[in-house]
Amino acid sequence: MILAGWGRGARAIAYLGIGKCQGCRNWDHFQLFETQRRVTLYFVPVAKFATHYYAVCNCCQAAVELSKAEADVLLRDSVAVPSPDDAEVIWQSLMEAACDESLETPEQGFAVLEARAKELKTRYSDDHVEQVLSAFVGYITDEDRPR
Repeated sequence: MILAGWGRGARAIAYLGIGKCQGCRNWDHFQLFETQRRVTLYFVPVAKFATHYYAVCNCCQAAVELSKAEADVLLRDSVAVPSPDDAEVIWQSLMEAACDESLETPEQGFAVLEARAKELKTRYSDDHVEQVLSAFVGYITDEDRPR
């Protein structure tokens, strides 16, 4: 007796960092997912086909389909992205600094963020702090984000 089957599979292959979702308009974490159809023989995958790549928002699960070339670039660049946990800690620290009620002008706010980023760079990689800081500045200057 031959046991053959087919099915679909999806797996997260990389963390992409924090960005703005075009679906829900929130700033959140994104993952790179790979989906594919496969044929199995005795429950062992023997052929994979119809592979697709998606950038998926963790907040609303909206997915943007990517070409193989785009996915390869994002996968290559993801090695330099901070872990989700580190990105969240850095983001929350920047949020605490930005929510200081004594700030009266945007210039004071950006000075406070730069000071906090400098402090964070003693605990985290400079590149990681800069990546999260760049996304955070996009977040606070985004006129279209949900309030």
